[in-house]
Amino acid sequence: IKLTARFTALSGRQFLSAIAQREISNPEFDFLKPTHMLFGFFTSLVDAYTKCLKPSDELKEKLSDTLNDRTKVLQRCVHKLQWKQKREQEDQERESRESADQVAYQSIDWHDFVVVETITFDDDEALPAPAVNIANSALVPLAADLQ
Repeated sequence: IKLTARFTALSGRQFLSAIAQREISNPEFDFLKPTHMLFGFFTSLVDAYTKCLKPSDELKEKLSDTLNDRTKVLQRCVHKLQWKQKREQEDQERESRESADQVAYQSIDWHDFVVVETITFDDDEALPAPAVNIANSALVPLAADLQ
């Protein structure tokens, strides 16, 4: 699949059509059929190889600018290093929080708890409406709408 994708990227879609016609009865080349489950993988490989083997003019220009100006390369390296350090710091903080939570959870003696009462609810049971706090003015219009 990879070799066919590489040649397709170099030679174009005409090569793909020709090889699909030539190898139509070969089960090893079934991935060339759009209904095959590996066809999506094959086309993504062709796209990736095309970007690498035939880069666009914009990408070529960007690369040549980067190669001519070493400060841009160093700036990108420093930026990447700072990003990586920040990411590692965030990971360490997250791990420390998780370990603290885990220690707190493990410090609870779960056998000290006792079930006092079990409450069961029936689906057909009608429950009374919840009490409304009139002191809170934001809830008063809602209570009026409910009635």
